[in-house]
Amino acid sequence: MRPQVQLHSRAVMRSQLHGRVVETRPHSLLKFMIATICVITAVCAMLTWPAIDSTDTQTIKVNQVQSESGIAKARNIANESAVISQPPTPNPSSEPPTEFGELVKVAKRQLQSLDVISDRPETKYLFVSMGNKAFAPFYQSWYCNVKHMAGVHQRTLIIMSASNDAEDLQKMCPRINVWGRKRRPTPIGVEEDNLDYNTCGYWRIVQKRVASIGALLRAGITLVLWEPDAVWVQNPLEDDLLNTDEYDIIGFDDGVHVGFGWIRLRAIDSVVHLWGDLETAFEAEIAKATHKPAHQMCGEVTGEQNIFTELLKISGIKHKVLSSQKYVNGKWYDGGRGGDGLQYRGDIKAQGLPYVVNNNWIVGNIPKIMRAKRWGHWFAEEDGTCGDGVLQEKIAVMLRSFDLLAPPYGPPQAAECAPDPIQGACQHS
Repeated sequence: MRPQVQLHSRAVMRSQLHGRVVETRPHSLLKFMIATICVITAVCAMLTWPAIDSTDTQTIKVNQVQSESGIAKARNIANESAVISQPPTPNPSSEPPTEFGELVKVAKRQLQSLDVISDRPETKYLFVSMGNKAFAPFYQSWYCNVKHMAGVHQRTLIIMSASNDAEDLQKMCPRINVWGRKRRPTPIGVEEDNLDYNTCGYWRIVQKRVASIGALLRAGITLVLWEPDAVWVQNPLEDDLLNTDEYDIIGFDDGVHVGFGWIRLRAIDSVVHLWGDLETAFEAEIAKATHKPAHQMCGEVTGEQNIFTELLKISGIKHKVLSSQKYVNGKWYDGGRGGDGLQYRGDIKAQGLPYVVNNNWIVGNIPKIMRAKRWGHWFAEEDGTCGDGVLQEKIAVMLRSFDLLAPPYGPPQAAECAPDPIQGACQHS
């Protein structure tokens, strides 16, 4: 309301000044001088009055729509941002947020090291993932899965939710880069546990992932965001589509929206601006989770991927949804809540080997591990090492599964099938 008050006051004062100017009688001279001094003082005050910038305006608008759905909030923020603000310019020399300042420095050093791999600017990006201690077995299996894929380990940066967990994972996976957030004591639960989907702790970790990716993008770091529960069948660095600047965002189709299981984000103004809108909208959406125990169910929450998809639709950013035959969602598998997957597996086989298959459309880390092992898509030994003597045979079993289209180690079991807290559907033998 302040700008409106200023404009109204200015109009009134101009009117008063005009009235005094035309009154030139001698006895009015003193009144005229006083009025003039008042006007000059008021104008100076207006020139130094703190204005509400576009960021403040967006914050106000987010607060006004707390009761709306996350998608509605995202749409409103994106539409209004296009009118009231300009996209921010990433400034690599600017000081990043304190929480992720060290992460940005680590990522920049790693990005610079890629100069020895390639001199093509469009290939200067990192593979970035974030998880907590419960994700460590997935990272160890993935580390072995891609060990033979040239260039993958060198450009991988994993963000752990706690620094001590990062140190442990770094020891197990020495060829990649692992960074951990400093642990902050919390009275509402331990967020390093296995956190089921839709628990408040789960959403808090997701919010930290969104914030950390935002910090990297604002620092000018192009990246591929991926999740460790996937199996990499072929080296994605050999996919020409991934190594081009023709599109600013490239993401996989997870069956509902543009999934974060595999998405390439260019660190340019428009993408940074879009991601900032996502951070704002999602932070407001999960405000309900801030002070609740980590393992408590949070009720209906509009996920960050849903909000992102809606923002992307209206952004005007040049983007591409990857072929679902080459970057595959978890409906490829049996079990879980994606059906038996047989038809989808047949469609994929007709198009040749995929690059990546995500182990989603199933709830819970333990069921995911059980399903991956049953399909021969698990590569770490019980001690977390790659077991180099048997790793090549494991890779061969995995590749055969895309030809035979049947799990080599039996059908899904009841223990593999944790029900979805929202959908409820789950299939097993």
